[in-house]
Amino acid sequence: MKEKIRVLHIRSAIGNGGGPEKTILNSPRYIDGNRYEMAIIYLKKKVDPAFRIDKKAEEVGVQDFHVIEEGSHFDRRAMRELKDFIEKRNVNILHTHDYKTDWWGWLVRRHFPSLKLVTTVHGWTVMNTRKERIFYQLGKLPLYFFDRIIAVNREIVDALGRIGVPAGKMVEIRNAIETQVFDRESPASGKSDGLVVGYIGRLSREKRVEDLIRAMGQLGANGGIRKLLIAGEGPSRESLQELTIELELQDKIEFLGYTDSRSFFNRVDIFVNPSLKEGLPNTMLEAMSMRSAVVATAVGGVGELLVHGETGLVIPTENPEAICGALKLLAENCSKRVKMVENARESICREYDFMARMKKIEDIYSAVVDNSS
Repeated sequence: MKEKIRVLHIRSAIGNGGGPEKTILNSPRYIDGNRYEMAIIYLKKKVDPAFRIDKKAEEVGVQDFHVIEEGSHFDRRAMRELKDFIEKRNVNILHTHDYKTDWWGWLVRRHFPSLKLVTTVHGWTVMNTRKERIFYQLGKLPLYFFDRIIAVNREIVDALGRIGVPAGKMVEIRNAIETQVFDRESPASGKSDGLVVGYIGRLSREKRVEDLIRAMGQLGANGGIRKLLIAGEGPSRESLQELTIELELQDKIEFLGYTDSRSFFNRVDIFVNPSLKEGLPNTMLEAMSMRSAVVATAVGGVGELLVHGETGLVIPTENPEAICGALKLLAENCSKRVKMVENARESICREYDFMARMKKIEDIYSAVVDNSS
């Protein structure tokens, strides 16, 4: 019997994490257990009281999950712990998921020359400071030494190509979801009065949730929208709540904090993603799968995911007026909205199913290992 390929995922994240966590934590359940063994390690800052990705892993049934605490960007003790794990498990493939773990992967392979390196580039955040821009550029350097680079959208492939990453190392594999899990328990009725709008995700500057709040203020009392639900946490939460008070929208906007996305979308008729930067957001896939109409800015992989007017509405960035107009259109045209959400659900089931995505990932794992044989 052929020996199993041993894969180790590693990612650095804080708090509750984000969209990539759903992809990573679901992977062990969908990998072919007869051909692969899969473990997951998360790097956790020593002081991070909000960290609960270990709880998420337990909730979805991940059995081989580990946390390594680190006190700095290149904590020697933490690095040694990772090396010991790789050696003990005889890991064949290290699959990284962010700038830090890309660098850690490159450093670790100096000790394990036969170790294969695969990374998924989930997307890039907006760089607001000079320090962040420097890290952004430095973060791309290890990719030249990886065996395969998985990009979640075409924009990332093109960006890496422009800095000289060989095309033969890159492959575009879009995010996917469990379509059988993300299906609305009670499908939208199509009524055009009292609709609920929602946003779920990180509350940070690049997400531009303030544009959605301002759009709610522009709608007025006769916009056909009853409420806005904002789920998630992040550094912008306090300023967003202050803006809500400033615009006197406390009775129309509710901040939910961390919330299960499936229960969230069961309450939401229209999902808005006003972000400045995205990879291919899992929240949009979930919204479309659960028959919430989608309004999103034309960034990252959104243009590949949404067909404007057929599966959702695509709008320009930093434009509350455009959000307001899109919400009015969907509220006033219930038959158009219902048709749009059914088209979106069909598209997600056809093109973004998690099992099909994992088959593509398995092919990559087999290819990089076979190339070393």
